[in-house]
Amino acid sequence: MGPSSRSPHDRLFAEVFSRAREARALLRAALPAPVTAVMDMRTLRLVRGRGIDATFREWRPDLLYTVTRRDRSPVLVYVLFEHKSTLARLLPLQLLVYVTRVLERWARENPGRPLPWVVPVVVYH
Repeated sequence: MGPSSRSPHDRLFAEVFSRAREARALLRAALPAPVTAVMDMRTLRLVRGRGIDATFREWRPDLLYTVTRRDRSPVLVYVLFEHKSTLARLLPLQLLVYVTRVLERWARENPGRPLPWVVPVVVYH
């Protein structure tokens, strides 16, 4: 699914939540307090470049963010936003693929460093 084939809802979601301020608000509302408590929300940054893997063009995350932990440990928390307008039967598999691809890329680009957390956030409307 290319960017031009995305629905107006998908484009609106991506436009709104590609802004760090709105993404922070969504994270605070969607995630349990103990999870957001370890995140330094001031460090929330959108990862540029769409798609995790060319093999999975149809299954690409709407948005991918990085955020450091409050204790400044070297492990980043990758926050994966996925927007759905309908219930997707294969969503658990889709998220597993995304998380795996994020971790594979991290391992390639950061040899020897600990793997980051990956926190999938699914928004249904």
